[in-house]
Amino acid sequence: MKIKKFKAQTVKEALLLVKAELGPNAVILNSRRLKGPLLPAFGKDSYEVTAALDESAYAMPEQACADEGVATRPAKSVQAYAPRKVETAVAIAELDREKKEKVLPSGLSFEHFAPPAPPANTDGNFSVLRQDIDTMRGALTSLVTSLPDAADQRLGKGLRAIKKELEESEVHAAHIDEIITAIRQRSSDEDTGSISRMFREAQVMIEKGITVSGYSAAQKKGRALKIAMIGPTGVGKTTSIAKLASHFKLKEKLNIALVAADNYRIAAIEQIQTFAAIASIPVEIVFNEEEMERALKKFSGFDMIFIDTAGRSQRNAEHMSDLKRMMAAIHADEVHLVLSITTKQSDLREITRRYADASYDRILCTKLDETERFGPLYNLCRDTGMPLSYISTGQNVPDDIAAATSHALARLIIGGGDA
Repeated sequence: MKIKKFKAQTVKEALLLVKAELGPNAVILNSRRLKGPLLPAFGKDSYEVTAALDESAYAMPEQACADEGVATRPAKSVQAYAPRKVETAVAIAELDREKKEKVLPSGLSFEHFAPPAPPANTDGNFSVLRQDIDTMRGALTSLVTSLPDAADQRLGKGLRAIKKELEESEVHAAHIDEIITAIRQRSSDEDTGSISRMFREAQVMIEKGITVSGYSAAQKKGRALKIAMIGPTGVGKTTSIAKLASHFKLKEKLNIALVAADNYRIAAIEQIQTFAAIASIPVEIVFNEEEMERALKKFSGFDMIFIDTAGRSQRNAEHMSDLKRMMAAIHADEVHLVLSITTKQSDLREITRRYADASYDRILCTKLDETERFGPLYNLCRDTGMPLSYISTGQNVPDDIAAATSHALARLIIGGGDA
């Protein structure tokens, strides 16, 4: 068995070296990508392919037998060697039936390397060959799938790093393309090769793509600012209201009132009543539109009224109709759609679409402490066109909530979660 390693700048060049030295019957044992220096000026990545040729399986042909009509081939050609076993010869001939000058052409299917069906009376030698072929197929598949495609290669090292970071952060592919295109338009080829420079550019582009609403401000026109929270069950509406009410009462010194319309969950009513008692904030529990209007009129002299609505499934038409009627009775100044950032991407798109009938005008995101993927923040803002109001990062009241800022969110999305 002859084993040798070949190094080249590309996989294609390495395989051509294998073919030139060991012939078309060589078996690929291993392949790997060799990292180049950190600085491009000192070299690029290269590839190492380990190949083998079983020389014992090939021998000079015996003298041709006249009665069999076998002709002797010239000894100089690699083709002059014939396998000792007929079965092995059939298998190799089948494998090598379509020789091509180009290695790894576009659209290559690894079905080309699948071992042929074993002929009758196969023996142990064919089993070994089949294992070698399987090894070669697996190695090439692993190598090719690990290589960036041609489009990515043209981006430059810095932009490739940005694209990978955004994909891992779960930014939608369409938004990634927008960001990459915008950066390329304002950067030179030299710039796109710098990872640090491209990360700064990406942060700028993401920051520009995110809109925020900032802290709510109590109106001083003789009436209360009405702030309603809507959204699916379990996303943290009641807890978010408790945090915001505490903030404006304790830090802004405003008069705060609460109205709870979540009469579908006993625990929700108890939760907000317990909080209101601790914080010395008045609260009204309502069960229909008429009671909502009376409660809002009762608290009209306060600075701010926070309204907690029942969690609704976006797929239940009756529930969504009830919510729409309740929102019509509230006439809210701000309607925050509360969403958990851990919710599946497809569900977030459906929720934002179906809750549009409730006329939300901003989005509050919760449970940022439960994930390391912050791309959905960017997706929500870009897909809905709505600003982000607050981000919640835990259960502590009132500390674990803050007004969203474009800069902080951009750092979360492209900065590895370090805001």
